[in-house]
Amino acid sequence: MLDVDAARALEESLLDPAVRQSPVRLASLIADDFVEFGSSGRIFCKQDVLDAARSLPDIATPLPDLRAVAIGDDAVLVTYRSVARHEDGSSTYALRSSIWVHRNGRWQMRFHQGTPTVARRQ
Repeated sequence: MLDVDAARALEESLLDPAVRQSPVRLASLIADDFVEFGSSGRIFCKQDVLDAARSLPDIATPLPDLRAVAIGDDAVLVTYRSVARHEDGSSTYALRSSIWVHRNGRWQMRFHQGTPTVARRQ
């Protein structure tokens, strides 16, 4: 079972510039049958993510409100909020969900969705 700390480490590793700059490391974290419903409304596959990895905005970490819930013997749903910081100084906010599956001895992201939202009030 993937606990909250391990789930956070996996999610945040995908945001690490060193991982994004390494197609091998990034590809190992994303399942071959990966699908993303992006906050832009577009649908992405694994290759799309690999192609765009170097140009994605900076996401603030640690990820707020992160939760991990088992949805099967080898699957975990991870949810959190994100704040993307863009080069022009603006920020965008999203509610995010990922499904991680345990295959061949390692955890990989199988699904991800970003839903635009507004900044959370404190």
